Amino acid sequence: MKKVLIMSLIGFVIISNTLLKVMPALSFDPEPAIVNPTPAPGDSSVTPRVIVTCSRQDFDLVCGLAGATDPLSYVWYCPLRHGSWSGKPVTIVGPLIGAPHTIMVVEKLIALGARMILFFGYTGSLQSDVRIGDLVIPTSAVSGEGTSKHYYPEIYRPIPDSPLVNLLIQSLSGVTAPVHQGAIWSNDAIYRETVTLVQYYQNLGVKGVDMEMSAFFTLGKYRQVAVAGLLAVSDELFTYTWNPGFDTPIFQEARNLGARAVLDTAAAWNEPSKAGTLYLLLE
Repeated sequence: MKKVLIMSLIGFVIISNTLLKVMPALSFDPEPAIVNPTPAPGDSSVTPRVIVTCSRQDFDLVCGLAGATDPLSYVWYCPLRHGSWSGKPVTIVGPLIGAPHTIMVVEKLIALGARMILFFGYTGSLQSDVRIGDLVIPTSAVSGEGTSKHYYPEIYRPIPDSPLVNLLIQSLSGVTAPVHQGAIWSNDAIYRETVTLVQYYQNLGVKGVDMEMSAFFTLGKYRQVAVAGLLAVSDELFTYTWNPGFDTPIFQEARNLGARAVLDTAAAWNEPSKAGTLYLLLE
């Protein structure tokens, strides 16, 4: 009986591997989707200006600054509140973690009225001059996640909305923390950031690693809404040994500076007749 079971398992593995070889998954399909994001009965609209956060602490921080004390509502089980900054209404959402969850929530936010979305999150540094407590404005993203390829072919590198990035740069002009601009590598597997991968992206000049930017920028392009991100450096990987800094005072100060900067940027944004991101076509 034991021998029969072992032979059956071996046969299953062989057949499975054979089927996988003859039936590869499609990486991109341009056809319209069967399921689309639409307002559901009972859904409330959101303001055109939306800030999404990657942690509950930052959600609470931005809500506190914006005076968002209304009862919580939810989008895909993600808390949402409405506040204002410099006289402009703003919607705050979070936490969002990882590309699939981020895109599910942001798709619905767009369907509910979002036209400008700022992502306030964290990044692990890949470069020795980008340290814990610094701030990074992603100017492009490299996809190591699996969501983007369902929106556009992988020959494209997503970038944020340029006018929105310029507003963000202006909002950060007087901050005490160092501010960097550059590419971000977005990766689904936080526990598979290997030395080889880190070295590869270091050599390309990539500033840091996160889990959302490439998919977030991709969706901005696809849905034609203005998107940009601001990332606080929470940890360092450039020595190939993990150096976490989540509890350090300098990182906490970066969070405070970043929260105010994204609110300033949201308030300064004026909705154009048509917003959207562009793509860099890779050679």
